[in-house]
Amino acid sequence: MLLIIERKGEFMKNKLKYSLYIFVFLFTVMFSFCMNSIFAAENEYKISSIFDIKAFEGIYKYSSDNDEIYLPFVRYALGRITVDKEISKMGVSFTSSTIDVNAPMKAIQVLFARDSIRVNNEMEYAIIYSTGDVVIDSTISKSAIIFSSGTITITENATINEDLICFGSKLNIKGKVNGSVINTSDNLELSGSINKDLRCYINEMNLDENTEILGNIYIKTYNKNLNLPEKFKNATIDILEVQSENIWDIILNILVDSIILVILYIVLNKITKEKMFDKMLNVTKYHPVFIILSGSIILLSIPAIAFIIIILLLLQLWIIAIPITILYVGFLIIVLMLSKFFVGNVIYKYMKEKYFKDISKAYSTISLLVIYICLFSICKIPLIGDYINIAIAMLSVGITFTSIFRKNNKGLQNSKKEINKK
Repeated sequence: MLLIIERKGEFMKNKLKYSLYIFVFLFTVMFSFCMNSIFAAENEYKISSIFDIKAFEGIYKYSSDNDEIYLPFVRYALGRITVDKEISKMGVSFTSSTIDVNAPMKAIQVLFARDSIRVNNEMEYAIIYSTGDVVIDSTISKSAIIFSSGTITITENATINEDLICFGSKLNIKGKVNGSVINTSDNLELSGSINKDLRCYINEMNLDENTEILGNIYIKTYNKNLNLPEKFKNATIDILEVQSENIWDIILNILVDSIILVILYIVLNKITKEKMFDKMLNVTKYHPVFIILSGSIILLSIPAIAFIIIILLLLQLWIIAIPITILYVGFLIIVLMLSKFFVGNVIYKYMKEKYFKDISKAYSTISLLVIYICLFSICKIPLIGDYINIAIAMLSVGITFTSIFRKNNKGLQNSKKEINKK
């Protein structure tokens, strides 16, 4: 998370906010699209599977569900979700509105909301994602992990019996945390109590004189004027320095990375006799929509697949969970690390086919190097560079997935026609 901190004044506030907005919005849109594609437009939809999965067009109350929840569950609603009956099974709740927890929830519960989330009754394990504010006004009997682009408030009535891990714009702790607090936010206000350590990356901090912290305090900040009350003077404060990258270091890194990719291309091209990258070009030309959709869905489904893997492990289905984890994670690591390599190769093969047919091998290699340099460079552009990087990653995943799992009949037919013409 610290890698996204660019300037002292902003201290990751904007990037975290907009990243969460984009993530939850895209996930909601994708989930809505999938649900509406699978089911007819009715008030309630149901899927028969090893999970208890239901989607609702409007507002959803758990008490209105006549069926007993006896499996790991997923609930999705376009409107507000209200938990008003006790839930004992592990589950996930998605909404494009708000979530109110007004009844006890046991086991691990994951809450996704585009708006605010309020927990008014006891939960066991809470994993919360929200682009609005999050309010905890009850007891969390185990640990809580909270991601929010708004304010996270632990009220005077709230108690978290184990650890609290927070990523948000602002954290306000008025209640009691029996474990440690690990926090990354722009602003921290603390008037409650912490029985163990406080570890935080913050920009502004306000500790009340009545605050109790029984463990150690570790603070990392860019704020050189951060002041603490006298009773907290033993806190360990690490003042960070804003380090701007040297332009020559950036240029050197781009050049070295590009040369490495050129060498990798030459080696793989020789081993596969040009078939690998020719196929990538062909599937990109004839299946662009499939590439975009598959790349987007694979990346956006990471939380859902992670949740499924956790459930499989809890059900002790190791023989299924471990191979899925190895294949999925391995595929993503390789493809994302080499995203510019795969996208650059497709651009290069296309330009070579269209414009570089008659140039020498040396000039062809130089043109490939220039393409890599351009891709690395545009990803360094402030503000828009991160979004370009995401787009390249999505295309890389889509191109690789399509090349592996989809036959390119059109490309083969066109190749045969060209051979017959010759």
